[in-house]
Amino acid sequence: MVGTPPDPTTAERLLSLPFVALGLSSLFYYFALALTTTVLPIYVVDVLEGGGVAVGVAMGSLGVAAVVARLFVGTAGDTAGRRTLVVAGSLIAGMGMLLLTVAESVPVVAACRLLTGAGEAAAAVGIATAMQDLVPANRRTEAAIYYALTLSVSFGAGAPVAEWLRPRVDFDFIWLAAAAITAIATLLGLLAPAHRSSQAQYRFRPAIVRSSLGPALILFLAMISFSAFIAFVVLRGRDVGISQPGLAFSAYAAVSIVARIGVGRFADRIGPRRLTTQALALTAVGLAVIGGWSTPTGVLVGAAVLGASHPLIFPATIAVAYARAGTEERTAAVATATMALDAGIAVGAIAWGGAVSMSGLPAPFLLGAGLCALTILVARRLLVETPNLT
Repeated sequence: MVGTPPDPTTAERLLSLPFVALGLSSLFYYFALALTTTVLPIYVVDVLEGGGVAVGVAMGSLGVAAVVARLFVGTAGDTAGRRTLVVAGSLIAGMGMLLLTVAESVPVVAACRLLTGAGEAAAAVGIATAMQDLVPANRRTEAAIYYALTLSVSFGAGAPVAEWLRPRVDFDFIWLAAAAITAIATLLGLLAPAHRSSQAQYRFRPAIVRSSLGPALILFLAMISFSAFIAFVVLRGRDVGISQPGLAFSAYAAVSIVARIGVGRFADRIGPRRLTTQALALTAVGLAVIGGWSTPTGVLVGAAVLGASHPLIFPATIAVAYARAGTEERTAAVATATMALDAGIAVGAIAWGGAVSMSGLPAPFLLGAGLCALTILVARRLLVETPNLT
């Protein structure tokens, strides 16, 4: 029997027990991921004696698996149900973290990360779609912002906790702790709605929802730009004299939390098109400041500007992708759009690496700012009014 989600047109209520449980599930999962992501490069270099390529393979394999898995988990969520995605995805991701305790070579670490990436794709798509199912139609962007807020809080807290733990415990303790925390996320996922939007039998085949390609393209281009910050802000910070260049991430995370909370209630009134274009404009400014203002203050100010802007692009595009899709393909629509996130980071990191080699560390930030400006034109054309959002 196909489950029936709450009618989002009959009430203005946003918070409910399943909605809060899904948010907490996301919070615990991404906290666990932050623990492993923060210390894994050190493990690869210090314990496995790997170099830069080894670190890249270990870190990047998660994103590769997430992109591929999203091609398939969307249809699974529409036919098997959102709860199935959340629970199964969290279990698989936790298994990947647990298996790091026996990973004694870079290929095995990469295999563990592939497993975690596949699980993350399922859990993230399931949570994001279920949250959209549970809220009124005119508060979908707000709901997506609160989902994205769990990422900021988790990584903002998880990274310093991992740094504090690293000299005090061995790596196996961190892997086990991450797996245990993911188990909590799995249990919370059991409270997700068992809604299935299609009675069709699941077929193992990739699913791309055409109505989501516009939002996906915008998110893809935005993430290419933002990958300059992810991949090179630490090196840029060190280059301009910041003794602890990781502070740029802290500045970004702190401001992004405030921005998401502050804008959340008004996001749907602003509208996804206006919200996205304004966020892209500020993102371009933040990247330009980091690339053009070669001082510690410049890097930290640019990071703060990015924190106030870039985190709002994802919720707006996801809300549009969900609203445009038919009721029987909404999980696949969210999967199509979110696939662009991981793909954009992967493509951007490679492209900006070449830019650094040819022109130095400011180059990816300045080029990323230019790409953001061009993406505004794309967003203005593709994000037309979407009636289902209101």
